[in-house]
Amino acid sequence: LTLALGILCDILMMVIFKAPLIRIMAPRTLEKHPEFWGIKDCQEARAYELDLKAGLKPARERLKGFFIKHDINFLGYRRYFLGAAAIVMALCFILVPLRGVSFGIEFVGGSSATFYGTGDITTEQVRAVYTQLGEPDAVIQTTQSNGENGFLVRTTTTDAEEANATAQAAAEALGIAAESVEVSTIGPDWGASVIRSSVIAFLVSLVLIIIYIAIRFEYKMGITAVIALLHDLILVVGVYALFGREITPNTIAALLTILGYSLYDTVVVFHRINDNMKDDNIKCTFMTMANHSINQVLLRSINTTLTSLFPVLAMLLFGSATLKDFAFAMVIGLLAGTYSSVAVATPLFAIWKTREPRNKKLVEKYGDEVTRFYFGEELNMLTAGTKVAPEALEGEGVADAPAAEVAEVAETAAEVKEIAAEVVKAESAAKPKPKPASAGSAKKPKQSNKYTKKK
Repeated sequence: LTLALGILCDILMMVIFKAPLIRIMAPRTLEKHPEFWGIKDCQEARAYELDLKAGLKPARERLKGFFIKHDINFLGYRRYFLGAAAIVMALCFILVPLRGVSFGIEFVGGSSATFYGTGDITTEQVRAVYTQLGEPDAVIQTTQSNGENGFLVRTTTTDAEEANATAQAAAEALGIAAESVEVSTIGPDWGASVIRSSVIAFLVSLVLIIIYIAIRFEYKMGITAVIALLHDLILVVGVYALFGREITPNTIAALLTILGYSLYDTVVVFHRINDNMKDDNIKCTFMTMANHSINQVLLRSINTTLTSLFPVLAMLLFGSATLKDFAFAMVIGLLAGTYSSVAVATPLFAIWKTREPRNKKLVEKYGDEVTRFYFGEELNMLTAGTKVAPEALEGEGVADAPAAEVAEVAETAAEVKEIAAEVVKAESAAKPKPKPASAGSAKKPKQSNKYTKKK
Protein backbone atom coordinates (compact mmCIF):
# COMPACT_ATOMS: atom_id res chain seq x y z
CA LEU A 1 0.00 0.00 0.00
CA THR A 2 2.80 2.40 0.91
CA LEU A 3 4.62 1.71 -2.35
CA ALA A 4 1.45 2.15 -4.42
CA LEU A 5 0.68 5.47 -2.75
CA GLY A 6 4.27 6.59 -3.34
CA ILE A 7 4.03 5.79 -7.06
CA LEU A 8 0.70 7.63 -7.41
CA CYS A 9 2.07 10.66 -5.57
CA ASP A 10 5.14 10.67 -7.81
CA ILE A 11 2.97 10.63 -10.95
CA LEU A 12 0.84 13.50 -9.66
CA MET A 13 3.91 15.51 -8.72
CA MET A 14 5.39 14.97 -12.17
CA VAL A 15 2.23 16.12 -13.97
CA ILE A 16 1.25 18.97 -11.67
CA PHE A 17 4.58 20.31 -10.44
CA LYS A 18 7.74 18.90 -12.07
CA ALA A 19 6.77 19.08 -15.76
CA PRO A 20 5.46 22.69 -15.63
CA LEU A 21 8.50 23.76 -13.62
CA ILE A 22 10.89 22.27 -16.17
CA ARG A 23 9.02 23.99 -19.02
CA ILE A 24 9.33 27.33 -17.24
CA MET A 25 13.01 26.88 -16.36
CA ALA A 26 14.19 25.27 -19.59
CA PRO A 27 14.29 28.31 -21.93
CA ARG A 28 16.50 30.36 -19.63
CA THR A 29 18.12 28.30 -16.90
CA LEU A 30 19.16 25.33 -19.02
CA GLU A 31 20.47 27.53 -21.80
CA LYS A 32 22.51 29.75 -19.46
CA HIS A 33 24.01 26.92 -17.41
CA PRO A 34 24.32 23.88 -19.70
CA GLU A 35 27.29 22.43 -17.79
CA PHE A 36 25.40 22.42 -14.49
CA TRP A 37 22.45 20.58 -16.05
CA GLY A 38 24.71 18.15 -17.94
CA ILE A 39 23.57 19.04 -21.46
CA LYS A 40 26.66 20.81 -22.80
CA ASP A 41 27.91 17.71 -24.64
CA CYS A 42 24.50 17.37 -26.31
CA GLN A 43 24.58 21.00 -27.46
CA GLU A 44 28.05 20.57 -28.91
CA ALA A 45 27.01 17.36 -30.65
CA ARG A 46 24.01 19.12 -32.20
CA ALA A 47 26.16 22.01 -33.48
CA TYR A 48 28.66 19.47 -34.82
CA GLU A 49 25.90 17.65 -36.69
CA LEU A 50 24.49 20.84 -38.23
CA ASP A 51 27.92 21.94 -39.45
CA LEU A 52 28.53 18.47 -40.82
CA LYS A 53 25.28 18.39 -42.78
CA ALA A 54 25.96 21.89 -44.15
CA GLY A 55 29.34 20.78 -45.47
CA LEU A 56 31.25 23.03 -43.08
CA LYS A 57 34.13 22.11 -40.84
CA PRO A 58 32.78 22.01 -37.24
CA ALA A 59 34.13 24.53 -34.74
CA ARG A 60 35.31 21.64 -32.55
CA GLU A 61 37.84 19.35 -34.15
CA ARG A 62 36.88 16.45 -31.87
CA LEU A 63 33.57 15.58 -30.29
CA LYS A 64 33.57 14.65 -26.62
CA GLY A 65 31.56 11.83 -25.15
CA PHE A 66 32.04 8.15 -25.96
CA PHE A 67 28.31 7.41 -25.80
CA ILE A 68 27.57 10.28 -28.20
CA LYS A 69 30.11 9.17 -30.80
CA HIS A 70 29.86 5.39 -30.77
CA ASP A 71 27.35 2.62 -30.22
CA ILE A 72 28.33 -0.33 -28.06
CA ASN A 73 27.69 -3.52 -29.99
CA PHE A 74 25.46 -5.23 -27.40
CA LEU A 75 23.40 -7.30 -29.82
CA GLY A 76 26.52 -8.39 -31.69
CA TYR A 77 27.17 -10.54 -28.61
CA ARG A 78 23.55 -11.58 -28.07
CA ARG A 79 24.37 -15.29 -28.23
CA TYR A 80 26.91 -14.90 -25.43
CA PHE A 81 24.46 -12.89 -23.31
CA LEU A 82 21.63 -15.37 -23.78
CA GLY A 83 24.01 -18.29 -23.22
CA ALA A 84 25.26 -16.76 -19.96
CA ALA A 85 21.67 -16.15 -18.82
CA ALA A 86 20.75 -19.78 -19.60
CA ILE A 87 23.76 -21.06 -17.63
CA VAL A 88 22.89 -18.88 -14.63
CA MET A 89 19.28 -20.10 -14.70
CA ALA A 90 20.48 -23.72 -14.83
CA LEU A 91 22.76 -23.11 -11.82
CA CYS A 92 19.84 -21.58 -9.90
CA PHE A 93 17.66 -24.63 -10.62
CA ILE A 94 20.50 -26.85 -9.36
CA LEU A 95 21.20 -24.75 -6.24
CA VAL A 96 17.59 -24.61 -5.01
CA PRO A 97 17.11 -28.39 -4.52
CA LEU A 98 20.72 -28.95 -3.38
CA ARG A 99 20.94 -26.21 -0.74
CA GLY A 100 17.23 -25.73 -0.22
CA VAL A 101 15.24 -22.54 0.31
CA SER A 102 14.58 -21.44 3.86
CA PHE A 103 11.11 -19.94 4.42
CA GLY A 104 10.25 -17.76 7.37
CA ILE A 105 7.71 -18.75 10.00
CA GLU A 106 5.14 -16.59 8.22
CA PHE A 107 5.06 -19.27 5.48
CA VAL A 108 5.66 -22.55 7.34
CA GLY A 109 4.32 -21.58 10.75
CA GLY A 110 6.27 -21.24 14.00
CA SER A 111 7.08 -18.83 16.80
CA SER A 112 9.22 -15.75 17.17
CA ALA A 113 10.59 -14.40 20.45
CA THR A 114 11.90 -10.84 20.65
CA PHE A 115 14.35 -9.99 23.46
CA TYR A 116 14.93 -6.30 24.30
CA GLY A 117 17.78 -4.69 26.23
CA THR A 118 20.14 -7.68 26.01
CA GLY A 119 23.27 -5.60 26.65
CA ASP A 120 26.51 -7.49 25.98
CA ILE A 121 24.91 -10.89 25.43
CA THR A 122 26.28 -12.54 22.27
CA THR A 123 24.55 -14.59 19.58
CA GLU A 124 26.56 -17.65 20.62
CA GLN A 125 25.21 -17.42 24.17
CA VAL A 126 21.62 -17.23 22.92
CA ARG A 127 22.18 -20.18 20.59
CA ALA A 128 23.71 -22.25 23.38
CA VAL A 129 20.71 -21.61 25.64
CA TYR A 130 18.17 -22.53 22.96
CA THR A 131 20.14 -25.69 22.12
CA GLN A 132 19.91 -26.72 25.78
CA LEU A 133 16.16 -26.04 25.66
CA GLY A 134 15.73 -28.41 22.69
CA GLU A 135 15.72 -25.86 19.82
CA PRO A 136 19.11 -26.33 18.07
CA ASP A 137 17.74 -25.09 14.71
CA ALA A 138 16.48 -21.75 16.04
CA VAL A 139 17.14 -18.79 13.71
CA ILE A 140 18.75 -15.94 15.67
CA GLN A 141 19.04 -12.35 14.43
CA THR A 142 20.34 -9.26 16.19
CA THR A 143 18.06 -6.22 16.46
CA GLN A 144 18.15 -2.67 17.76
CA SER A 145 15.30 -0.77 19.40
CA ASN A 146 15.63 2.73 20.87
CA GLY A 147 19.40 2.40 20.75
CA GLU A 148 19.41 -0.86 22.73
CA ASN A 149 20.61 -4.23 21.45
CA GLY A 150 18.26 -7.17 21.21
CA PHE A 151 17.59 -10.53 19.54
CA LEU A 152 14.88 -12.00 17.36
CA VAL A 153 14.69 -15.80 17.74
CA ARG A 154 12.52 -17.87 15.42
CA THR A 155 11.59 -21.50 16.01
CA THR A 156 9.30 -24.06 14.35
CA THR A 157 7.12 -24.47 17.45
CA THR A 158 3.48 -23.77 16.60
CA ASP A 159 2.11 -24.25 20.13
CA ALA A 160 1.76 -20.83 21.78
CA GLU A 161 2.14 -22.07 25.40
CA GLU A 162 5.22 -24.13 24.60
CA ALA A 163 6.84 -21.23 22.69
CA ASN A 164 6.15 -18.81 25.57
CA ALA A 165 7.58 -21.23 28.13
CA THR A 166 10.75 -21.73 26.07
CA ALA A 167 11.25 -17.97 25.65
CA GLN A 168 10.79 -17.31 29.37
CA ALA A 169 13.24 -20.08 30.25
CA ALA A 170 15.78 -18.61 27.80
CA ALA A 171 15.31 -15.13 29.28
CA GLU A 172 15.87 -16.45 32.80
CA ALA A 173 19.03 -18.31 31.71
CA LEU A 174 20.41 -15.18 30.00
CA GLY A 175 19.51 -12.85 32.85
CA ILE A 176 16.90 -10.88 30.88
CA ALA A 177 13.79 -9.51 32.58
CA ALA A 178 10.54 -11.34 31.78
CA GLU A 179 8.82 -8.11 30.64
CA SER A 180 11.57 -7.62 28.02
CA VAL A 181 10.38 -10.64 26.04
CA GLU A 182 7.62 -10.72 23.41
CA VAL A 183 6.41 -13.98 21.86
CA SER A 184 4.19 -14.43 18.78
CA THR A 185 3.03 -17.68 17.18
CA ILE A 186 1.81 -18.30 13.63
CA GLY A 187 -0.05 -21.45 12.63
CA PRO A 188 0.72 -23.40 9.45
CA ASP A 189 -2.70 -22.58 7.95
CA TRP A 190 -1.93 -18.87 7.97
CA GLY A 191 1.44 -19.54 6.28
CA ALA A 192 -0.28 -21.50 3.49
CA SER A 193 -2.67 -18.60 3.00
CA VAL A 194 0.26 -16.17 2.64
CA ILE A 195 1.93 -18.39 0.02
CA ARG A 196 -1.31 -18.72 -1.93
CA SER A 197 -1.91 -14.96 -1.89
CA SER A 198 1.66 -14.24 -2.99
CA VAL A 199 1.44 -16.66 -5.93
CA ILE A 200 -1.89 -15.20 -7.05
CA ALA A 201 -0.52 -11.66 -6.86
CA PHE A 202 2.52 -12.66 -8.89
CA LEU A 203 0.53 -14.44 -11.62
CA VAL A 204 -2.01 -11.62 -11.90
CA SER A 205 0.79 -9.06 -12.25
CA LEU A 206 2.37 -11.07 -15.09
CA VAL A 207 -0.93 -11.32 -16.96
CA LEU A 208 -1.63 -7.60 -16.56
CA ILE A 209 1.89 -6.77 -17.78
CA ILE A 210 1.42 -8.83 -20.95
CA ILE A 211 -2.02 -7.32 -21.61
CA TYR A 212 -0.85 -3.73 -21.11
CA ILE A 213 2.28 -4.05 -23.26
CA ALA A 214 0.31 -5.91 -25.95
CA ILE A 215 -2.21 -3.05 -26.10
CA ARG A 216 0.38 -0.28 -25.90
CA PHE A 217 2.99 -1.87 -28.18
CA GLU A 218 2.60 -5.52 -29.25
CA TYR A 219 2.25 -8.94 -27.65
CA LYS A 220 5.81 -10.00 -28.55
CA MET A 221 7.17 -7.23 -26.35
CA GLY A 222 4.96 -8.37 -23.48
CA ILE A 223 6.06 -12.00 -23.70
CA THR A 224 9.79 -11.22 -23.90
CA ALA A 225 9.43 -8.71 -21.05
CA VAL A 226 7.85 -11.40 -18.84
CA ILE A 227 10.66 -13.82 -19.73
CA ALA A 228 13.16 -11.20 -18.53
CA LEU A 229 11.15 -10.75 -15.31
CA LEU A 230 11.19 -14.50 -14.65
CA HIS A 231 14.96 -14.44 -15.21
CA ASP A 232 15.31 -11.76 -12.52
CA LEU A 233 13.10 -13.52 -9.98
CA ILE A 234 14.74 -16.92 -10.45
CA LEU A 235 18.14 -15.28 -10.04
CA VAL A 236 17.07 -13.69 -6.74
CA VAL A 237 15.77 -17.03 -5.41
CA GLY A 238 18.99 -18.75 -6.51
CA VAL A 239 21.13 -16.18 -4.67
CA TYR A 240 18.97 -16.66 -1.55
CA ALA A 241 19.57 -20.41 -1.76
CA LEU A 242 23.31 -19.86 -2.29
CA PHE A 243 23.70 -17.66 0.80
CA GLY A 244 21.16 -19.57 2.88
CA ARG A 245 19.02 -16.51 3.57
CA GLU A 246 15.46 -16.86 4.77
CA ILE A 247 12.58 -15.85 2.49
CA THR A 248 10.14 -13.69 4.43
CA PRO A 249 7.11 -11.54 3.47
CA ASN A 250 9.58 -8.67 3.09
CA THR A 251 11.38 -10.71 0.44
CA ILE A 252 8.10 -11.25 -1.43
CA ALA A 253 7.41 -7.52 -1.27
CA ALA A 254 10.89 -6.87 -2.68
CA LEU A 255 10.33 -9.38 -5.50
CA LEU A 256 7.08 -7.69 -6.52
CA THR A 257 8.83 -4.31 -6.41
CA ILE A 258 11.62 -5.69 -8.60
CA LEU A 259 8.99 -6.47 -11.25
CA GLY A 260 8.28 -2.77 -11.58
CA TYR A 261 11.91 -1.64 -11.79
CA SER A 262 12.92 -4.36 -14.25
CA LEU A 263 9.86 -3.76 -16.41
CA TYR A 264 10.57 -0.02 -16.50
CA ASP A 265 14.02 -0.49 -18.04
CA THR A 266 12.67 -2.99 -20.55
CA VAL A 267 9.73 -0.82 -21.63
CA VAL A 268 12.02 2.20 -22.11
CA VAL A 269 14.15 0.20 -24.57
CA PHE A 270 11.09 -1.23 -26.34
CA HIS A 271 9.53 2.22 -26.67
CA ARG A 272 12.69 3.55 -28.32
CA ILE A 273 12.81 0.60 -30.73
CA ASN A 274 9.15 1.15 -31.60
CA ASP A 275 9.77 4.85 -32.37
CA ASN A 276 12.90 4.19 -34.42
CA MET A 277 11.22 1.54 -36.58
CA LYS A 278 8.20 3.70 -37.52
CA ASP A 279 10.08 5.23 -40.43
CA ASP A 280 9.30 3.49 -43.73
CA ASN A 281 12.73 4.37 -45.14
CA ILE A 282 14.84 2.24 -42.80
CA LYS A 283 18.43 1.76 -44.01
CA CYS A 284 19.52 -0.96 -41.59
CA THR A 285 18.30 -4.24 -40.13
CA PHE A 286 15.96 -4.53 -37.16
CA MET A 287 18.82 -5.97 -35.10
CA THR A 288 20.99 -2.93 -35.85
CA MET A 289 18.21 -0.51 -34.95
CA ALA A 290 17.49 -2.40 -31.72
CA ASN A 291 21.15 -2.16 -30.78
CA HIS A 292 21.12 1.58 -31.53
CA SER A 293 17.98 1.96 -29.38
CA ILE A 294 19.72 0.31 -26.42
CA ASN A 295 22.58 2.78 -26.74
CA GLN A 296 20.19 5.72 -26.94
CA VAL A 297 18.64 4.93 -23.53
CA LEU A 298 21.68 3.33 -21.89
CA LEU A 299 22.68 6.32 -19.77
CA ARG A 300 19.08 6.84 -18.72
CA SER A 301 18.85 3.24 -17.52
CA ILE A 302 22.18 3.48 -15.67
CA ASN A 303 21.16 6.72 -13.94
CA THR A 304 17.78 5.31 -12.94
CA THR A 305 19.36 2.17 -11.51
CA LEU A 306 22.01 4.08 -9.56
CA THR A 307 19.53 6.54 -8.04
CA SER A 308 17.40 3.58 -6.92
CA LEU A 309 20.39 1.55 -5.76
CA PHE A 310 21.93 4.11 -3.40
CA PRO A 311 19.06 4.25 -0.83
CA VAL A 312 18.65 0.46 -1.03
CA LEU A 313 22.36 -0.03 -0.29
CA ALA A 314 22.02 2.32 2.67
CA MET A 315 19.19 0.12 4.01
CA LEU A 316 21.28 -3.00 3.45
CA LEU A 317 24.34 -1.61 5.26
CA PHE A 318 22.76 0.38 8.07
CA GLY A 319 19.16 -0.84 8.40
CA SER A 320 17.59 -3.22 10.87
CA ALA A 321 17.18 -6.94 10.23
CA THR A 322 13.73 -6.44 8.67
CA LEU A 323 14.99 -3.74 6.31
CA LYS A 324 18.03 -5.83 5.37
CA ASP A 325 15.78 -8.68 4.19
CA PHE A 326 13.98 -6.28 1.88
CA ALA A 327 17.16 -4.47 0.74
CA PHE A 328 19.11 -7.65 -0.03
CA ALA A 329 16.50 -8.83 -2.52
CA MET A 330 16.17 -5.32 -3.98
CA VAL A 331 19.91 -4.96 -4.64
CA ILE A 332 20.06 -8.25 -6.54
CA GLY A 333 16.85 -7.47 -8.40
CA LEU A 334 17.87 -3.97 -9.47
CA LEU A 335 21.17 -5.17 -10.89
CA ALA A 336 19.57 -8.20 -12.54
CA GLY A 337 16.77 -6.06 -13.99
CA THR A 338 19.15 -3.62 -15.64
CA TYR A 339 21.18 -6.49 -17.06
CA SER A 340 18.19 -8.50 -18.30
CA SER A 341 16.70 -5.52 -20.17
CA VAL A 342 19.83 -5.33 -22.34
CA ALA A 343 20.98 -8.96 -22.38
CA VAL A 344 17.74 -10.96 -22.27
CA ALA A 345 14.58 -9.04 -23.21
CA THR A 346 15.92 -7.00 -26.14
CA PRO A 347 17.91 -9.82 -27.82
CA LEU A 348 14.93 -12.19 -27.60
CA PHE A 349 12.57 -9.55 -28.98
CA ALA A 350 14.98 -8.58 -31.78
CA ILE A 351 15.51 -12.23 -32.80
CA TRP A 352 11.74 -12.79 -32.85
CA LYS A 353 11.04 -9.61 -34.85
CA THR A 354 13.81 -10.30 -37.35
CA ARG A 355 11.79 -13.29 -38.60
CA GLU A 356 8.93 -11.07 -39.75
CA PRO A 357 8.65 -10.62 -43.58
CA ARG A 358 9.48 -6.90 -43.56
CA ASN A 359 12.53 -7.36 -41.37
CA LYS A 360 13.65 -10.43 -43.33
CA LYS A 361 13.87 -8.23 -46.42
CA LEU A 362 16.09 -5.78 -44.50
CA VAL A 363 18.40 -8.66 -43.57
CA GLU A 364 18.56 -9.78 -47.19
CA LYS A 365 19.39 -6.22 -48.24
CA TYR A 366 21.89 -5.19 -45.55
CA GLY A 367 23.15 -8.53 -44.23
CA ASP A 368 22.76 -10.14 -40.82
CA GLU A 369 25.72 -8.42 -39.18
CA VAL A 370 24.93 -5.88 -36.44
CA THR A 371 26.40 -2.55 -37.54
CA ARG A 372 26.96 0.44 -35.29
CA PHE A 373 25.80 4.01 -35.58
CA TYR A 374 28.48 6.58 -34.86
CA PHE A 375 29.04 10.32 -34.89
CA GLY A 376 32.42 10.85 -36.23
CA GLU A 377 35.69 12.19 -37.32
CA GLU A 378 34.75 12.10 -40.99
CA LEU A 379 35.13 15.82 -41.69
CA ASN A 380 38.60 15.88 -40.18
CA MET A 381 39.53 13.04 -42.51
CA LEU A 382 38.07 14.90 -45.48
CA THR A 383 40.02 18.08 -44.84
CA ALA A 384 43.19 16.02 -44.58
CA GLY A 385 42.47 14.56 -48.01
CA THR A 386 41.87 11.08 -46.60
CA LYS A 387 39.39 8.73 -48.19
CA VAL A 388 36.26 8.25 -46.07
CA ALA A 389 33.75 5.42 -46.14
CA PRO A 390 30.62 6.71 -47.91
CA GLU A 391 28.31 5.85 -45.03
CA ALA A 392 30.30 8.05 -42.67
CA LEU A 393 28.76 11.25 -44.04
CA GLU A 394 25.15 10.29 -43.51
CA GLY A 395 23.42 11.99 -40.61
CA GLU A 396 23.76 8.90 -38.41
CA GLY A 397 26.18 6.78 -40.38
CA VAL A 398 26.88 3.13 -39.77
CA ALA A 399 30.40 2.21 -38.82
CA ASP A 400 32.23 -1.07 -39.12
CA ALA A 401 30.14 -2.15 -42.13
CA PRO A 402 31.68 -4.75 -44.47
CA ALA A 403 32.86 -3.40 -47.82
CA ALA A 404 30.26 -5.44 -49.67
CA GLU A 405 27.46 -3.73 -47.74
CA VAL A 406 28.61 -0.13 -48.16
CA ALA A 407 26.92 0.37 -51.54
CA GLU A 408 23.64 -0.96 -50.17
CA VAL A 409 23.65 0.76 -46.79
CA ALA A 410 24.53 4.18 -48.24
CA GLU A 411 22.32 4.79 -51.24
CA THR A 412 23.94 8.17 -51.76
CA ALA A 413 27.48 6.81 -51.92
CA ALA A 414 28.28 8.37 -55.31
CA GLU A 415 26.92 11.71 -54.16
CA VAL A 416 29.04 11.58 -51.00
CA LYS A 417 32.19 10.94 -53.01
CA GLU A 418 31.46 13.98 -55.12
CA ILE A 419 31.03 16.11 -52.00
CA ALA A 420 34.36 14.83 -50.64
CA ALA A 421 36.10 15.73 -53.89
CA GLU A 422 34.52 19.20 -53.86
CA VAL A 423 35.66 19.85 -50.30
CA VAL A 424 39.28 18.92 -51.11
CA LYS A 425 39.11 20.99 -54.31
CA ALA A 426 37.66 23.96 -52.43
CA GLU A 427 40.45 23.91 -49.86
CA SER A 428 43.07 23.77 -52.63
CA ALA A 429 41.44 26.74 -54.38
CA ALA A 430 41.30 28.72 -51.13
CA LYS A 431 45.09 28.55 -50.64
CA PRO A 432 46.92 31.80 -51.67
CA LYS A 433 48.56 31.52 -55.11
CA PRO A 434 52.01 33.00 -55.91
CA LYS A 435 51.92 36.40 -57.63
CA PRO A 436 52.69 36.37 -61.39
CA ALA A 437 56.05 37.69 -62.62
CA SER A 438 54.62 40.71 -64.49
CA ALA A 439 53.65 43.62 -62.26
CA GLY A 440 50.84 44.73 -64.56
CA SER A 441 48.91 41.55 -64.56
CA ALA A 442 45.43 41.77 -63.04
CA LYS A 443 44.60 39.92 -59.84
CA LYS A 444 42.17 37.10 -60.14
CA PRO A 445 39.32 37.08 -57.66
CA LYS A 446 39.36 34.28 -55.12
CA GLN A 447 37.08 31.38 -55.87
CA SER A 448 34.24 31.11 -53.39
CA ASN A 449 32.79 27.81 -52.31
CA LYS A 450 30.04 26.87 -49.91
CA TYR A 451 32.36 24.41 -48.16
CA THR A 452 34.96 27.12 -47.37
CA LYS A 453 34.99 27.86 -43.63
CA LYS A 454 33.72 31.37 -42.85
CA LYS A 455 36.06 33.46 -40.72
